[in-house]
Order: sequence, then C-alpha cells, then structure tokens
Amino acid sequence: MPRRAAATPTRRIGPASRLALGGIGALVLIVALELLLRWAWPAEPAALDPASPQARQPYRYDPDLGWTWASLPEPVAEVNADGFRRRERVPRAPAEGQRRVVVLGDSQAQGAGVVAADSFVSLAEARLGPKWELLNAGVTGYRSLQVLRQLRRDIGGWAPEAVLVDCMPHDSPREDRAVLGRPSGWADRAREGLWGSRLWVLLHAGLAVSGLRSWESMPFPVQLPLLRAEGVAAVSEPGNLDLIHRWGEDRGVKVIFMSYPRGIGHVHCLTGPDDLPPGALRFDPCPALVASGLPVEALFFDVNHLRPAGHQIVAEALAAELPRLLDALGEGAPRP
Repeated sequence: MPRRAAATPTRRIGPASRLALGGIGALVLIVALELLLRWAWPAEPAALDPASPQARQPYRYDPDLGWTWASLPEPVAEVNADGFRRRERVPRAPAEGQRRVVVLGDSQAQGAGVVAADSFVSLAEARLGPKWELLNAGVTGYRSLQVLRQLRRDIGGWAPEAVLVDCMPHDSPREDRAVLGRPSGWADRAREGLWGSRLWVLLHAGLAVSGLRSWESMPFPVQLPLLRAEGVAAVSEPGNLDLIHRWGEDRGVKVIFMSYPRGIGHVHCLTGPDDLPPGALRFDPCPALVASGLPVEALFFDVNHLRPAGHQIVAEALAAELPRLLDALGEGAPRP
C-alpha cells in the first residue's frame, strides 16, 4: 500500500499581516484612481467650482493664501507681472502727487465675468483721472483671511495711500499668525501635494453635496459654498476685518471697507456699520445700485458677480466717494 505524503501545514496570516496587505491594496487603489482621474481630467483643478469658466485659470498652492496665480503675468485673467488686473505695470513707489489705492477682495473685486477694462476698479480709475491709481489685487474666492495675508506679505511695499477691501465681513476664521511666504514643514508640504489631487477635489465636492463644511485651513482647490435656504454661501465665521483695520492703523495706510453687494431677488449689502471695527470707513454702493432702477438680473450675473451695468454704477459711486473718504481720514499720513 503506497505511503501518503505528509500534509504541508497551512500558514495562517496574522492580523498585522492582513492589515498591512489591506493598507497596500488601498494605497494601490488610491494611486490607480488618481491616475485614472488625471487621465480623464488633465487640467489641474482651479480654486473654485470646476464647472465655472474661471476654472481655466491656473492656480498653485500657497501656504498663506491657499492658492494664487500659477505664474505671472496671467493673460486669461488679464493680470500683469505684478499681480494686478491691468496690462501696464506701475513703479513700486507712486509718482509725486499720485494717489494710489489698492483694491483687495474676491471675484467681485477682481471683476469675474467681465474684461478688466469693464471692472468697477478700472472704470473708477478712469473717472478719477490721471492723478489716481487704483490697483486691482482681487482674486477669485479670496476672503478676509487672504486679504489680511496679502497685506502683511507684499501690499505694503507698493506704498498705497489707502486700501479698499471688498469681501464678506464674516467669512473665514480669524488668524493672527505671521505669513510664511513658502511651504514650511510636513503639513504645508502635504497640503501642497494635495493641491493637484483630483481625488481631493472629489472629496470636497462630496462635502458640498452632503452639506458639510469645507474649512479655510484645508488645502482645497475648490471654493465650496454652504448651501442654505436662500441658496447662497453662509457667512458664520468671525472674519478678519479688525485685523485688517489694525494693519492700516499701524502703517498709516487708510483702510476703506466696501459693503458687499448681492442680488437675491433685490439688491442688498452684507457689510453694515456694526460689522466694522470702531472708526473704520465704509463705502456702500448699494444705494446707487438700487437708485439705478435696473432689475437685479441686469446688475448681477448671479448672486454676487456684477454685470457691466453693475460695475458701471459701482464705479461712478466709488469715484464720487473716494476723495471724500480719504479726506475724512486726514491727509499726509505716513506711508509704510
């Protein structure tokens, strides 16, 4: 009778090995999905909804601002090599007798949806005349936190007499840290790496669909609104207007806060006197928009992006108010 071969003992995989194999499999799956999405979606995601026309504008990760222009000049957005939305460059220091104002804010300040020449910043500069320079440093999706960091990082070097801030008052967490200038440490390096991830974009899109928050501190390349009953972005964060105001006071630069106009059935502005630091100046374009008698649809493309007619009205009001507002703060304040 033939002898039976001895059975080879079965080697069991322990919990640690199963966990390691599962982790490797998950990593392989994530990499495969990322590569597949990059093949299907070759263009890097922009700092807003990828369905938006402005998603064609290239951005890169920035540790202070979240995102900024991938390179300058940026011809699609009509942004020059200095980061301002204008064709010609300007010297760092204004000429003798030149009154320089830097405008900061989100896509409304930038003039999303219209060419640079039709934005309220360019139109107001033209109405004020050659003794005035209005430099538009607005960027789509920027909030008061990014504006504060823009000021701390480089805007003061342009020696403005004043800055005009056009962003929502309660829009982002308050943060009083110093600017970094470039990625520093593993956390910033990880955010920089996630910036171009298509899976990361889909994660934030999923957060939007489920109605969850997408925080400023996360390295997200998609500007997601908080949908509420009225269908617009909720504004519940404390904001940074007081820190922006203090920056101006410390440097002798005049700070003017523009009431943020929106059109939801009717024209109204978000930024009221109670939203501003004590002693701050406010430019309110809403009365002029209402007095125009034009329907909301003729003034706004959507909730907050102005049409050419809206930009024209805001520009006329700003050109009329700006000299008075600057004189109200007093002349001859020292420049930074």
